[in-house]
Amino acid sequence: MSVVDLMVQLRQGRIEIWAEGERLRLRAPEGALTPALKADLSAHKGELLAFLRQAGEETGGDLAPIAPAPREADLPLSFAQQRLWFLAQLDPDSPFYNVFTSVPLDGAVSARVLEEVFNELVRRHESLRTTFPLVEGGPVQLVHPAEERPLPVIDLRGLDEVAGLAAARRIVIGEHYRPFDLAVGPLLRTCLLRVTAERASLLFNTHHIISDGWSTDVLRREVTALYEAFAAGKPSPLAELPIQYADFAIWQRDWLQGEILERQIEYWRERLEGAPPVLNLPFDRPRPEVESFRGDKVYFQFAPEVSARLHRLGRRAGTTLFMTLLAAFSALLARYSGQNDVVVGTGLANRTRRELEDLVGFFVNTLALRTKLTAAASFRELLAEVRRGTLDGYAHQDVPFDMLVDEFKIERNLSYNPLCQVLMVVLNFESRQEAPAGPSALQQQAFGGGKGGTGTGTSKFDLTYYFVESDDRVACMMEYSSDLFDRSTAQRMGVHFQRLVAAVTAEPERSVFSVILLEASELQQVVGEWGRNERPYPRQATIPSLFAEVVRRRPRATALTFEGASLTYGELNRASNRLARQLIERGAGPETRVAVTLERSAQLVVAILAILKAGAAYVPLDLSYPRSRLSSMIAQTAPVLLLAALGQEERLPENSPPVLTLDHDPAPPGEEGDADPDDADPELEIGADNLAYIVFTSGSTGQPKGVAACHRGVVRLVRNTDYTDFGEDEVYSMLAPPSFDASTFELWAPLLNGGRMAIFPAHSPSLEELGEF
Repeated sequence: MSVVDLMVQLRQGRIEIWAEGERLRLRAPEGALTPALKADLSAHKGELLAFLRQAGEETGGDLAPIAPAPREADLPLSFAQQRLWFLAQLDPDSPFYNVFTSVPLDGAVSARVLEEVFNELVRRHESLRTTFPLVEGGPVQLVHPAEERPLPVIDLRGLDEVAGLAAARRIVIGEHYRPFDLAVGPLLRTCLLRVTAERASLLFNTHHIISDGWSTDVLRREVTALYEAFAAGKPSPLAELPIQYADFAIWQRDWLQGEILERQIEYWRERLEGAPPVLNLPFDRPRPEVESFRGDKVYFQFAPEVSARLHRLGRRAGTTLFMTLLAAFSALLARYSGQNDVVVGTGLANRTRRELEDLVGFFVNTLALRTKLTAAASFRELLAEVRRGTLDGYAHQDVPFDMLVDEFKIERNLSYNPLCQVLMVVLNFESRQEAPAGPSALQQQAFGGGKGGTGTGTSKFDLTYYFVESDDRVACMMEYSSDLFDRSTAQRMGVHFQRLVAAVTAEPERSVFSVILLEASELQQVVGEWGRNERPYPRQATIPSLFAEVVRRRPRATALTFEGASLTYGELNRASNRLARQLIERGAGPETRVAVTLERSAQLVVAILAILKAGAAYVPLDLSYPRSRLSSMIAQTAPVLLLAALGQEERLPENSPPVLTLDHDPAPPGEEGDADPDDADPELEIGADNLAYIVFTSGSTGQPKGVAACHRGVVRLVRNTDYTDFGEDEVYSMLAPPSFDASTFELWAPLLNGGRMAIFPAHSPSLEELGEF
């Protein structure tokens, strides 16, 4: 184990370590120093002393305790508070940053003792009596004197049980969503809600600018200790705090500048260079222009054997539970988004100094952890990459997240968070054990938002995965934006993540991209139901045979309109038959090719129909292309003829085949019923597998490549389909150039279903022209 790994383990166990001369000094929560960890500390003592001395040099040797600061001048905000204050100004009436908890108690709890407890907490922690007024255009911290405050008590015991519970719910929701005024305060609100003789709840609400998740653990411990002492008539058992949050804010601004700041920012500048600004997950709805932060939660847990494999794999790979889960989570996001470069945020307590452990305040920082994935890499290799990135990130965690965003000049967007839109956190579970009901129930995990708490109904990110360990399992609370995801989608994501983790912990050598995430029922739905696209259609029909059916059924119906003129199906049929006979006389027939340089027009439709009626395939050529490209296309397709408009001959390449020039408008067809034999359909054997057309792609090598399509492909595209309605009353615009394959749909969707085609003139339309058309 490296010394950095050991430091990470100490930090995750909330163990403080520092050097005093040649001695290591430790402070740890009860039970955190396991025998194995003690052995590691003893084995690595020399390395740890050297590491801590080096850390002291890199921070300017400032390992002395943070000292109390004078209070004469206005007190600045910390970097974290400054960020949150700014965000709160954007929507001052929003309850989004309320940290609300409803803690269930039994009816024996004493309101008088609780009132004493909270008055002592407010006296003890300056943060709980701090507001943020504007002074000379900027916010400052204003610490108010400690004053006795009554604890509001709402007594619903006079109501029947049903009415009492309904009233309690209304009160809880109302208190939860009641905003704070940062300038006026107070930013701590408490209330004892008595529902029945046996049931009560403590409502506890703070603004995030004065507290964080670690702070709730501090308050839990102190409330429990104070309640038990005051209820027994004893004084406070808690030692006075040597510093307050404002002292930290002053120290932070004095320390995090100059060379220290630049060294940390330079690391992040290199680490995050070229990172994708947005993770494009498959949302159920489009991202709104402005985030509403509405959210919900779903829960899942890994099976005991999977949880055990997570720990075993971590021990063998030298990774913490957080690192192992982060590797799997990054893989899941890459699979969902199709992006192999993923940035995931994580919340850090950011209490890197031992003096900060017992303070109530807003210290938390967001760390942006970037992972690059490759399809060939195994999960074990991915773990190694995540381990390196996480350890390096921990070593440079002091830079406030918003300072990085500003430093990198990341464009702010009201519809999503900058840099990372997804968060993952592994919570410290030692402080979240259930306790019996009664005054000691204040120890419940509900105080930190657990089972007894009230959900926020919000989501600060697109997705946030919170992991905890409970007994022999790893469990997850997944918070998601309800603007973007349905609940069923969030639940399905949880199932997919469990499948992914189960697979890669069982076989770490396999690639994360080889794991099948879908359950059997989902596979059946995707492949068996959604993938079932067999539909009956005239498989043996050709384009001319289907067009002939429409002509017989609707000879007088309008087939196309162009520049104020129109052709009926009968007129279009007779005009194309006449031209088809000329083409046959000039060598056109089945499997031959005829090139076409005509632009969008009625004559173009007549010409293409005529080529197909002659049994040949049409090859559209765009005369705006360079001659060398046109020459290459002609050489590849070897057309027997080329149909051009008057005046186009001089623009053709030298290797062009014989040219047949056509008038811009079709020749006037004979009246229906005339006995002209040239109006009849040519009698040719054309099959569904005969070539119908060739269009050219740009070619990945720079050389255009021809794509050949048969009659059956065109028939399958526009007959008996379920993706849109094809009917005789539909009107279709023809806007694509004939050399673009979208013209296939625009030509044959109307003509093979009896609809009408409206042809836009050959030039590119403006928006106004398109709207008028």
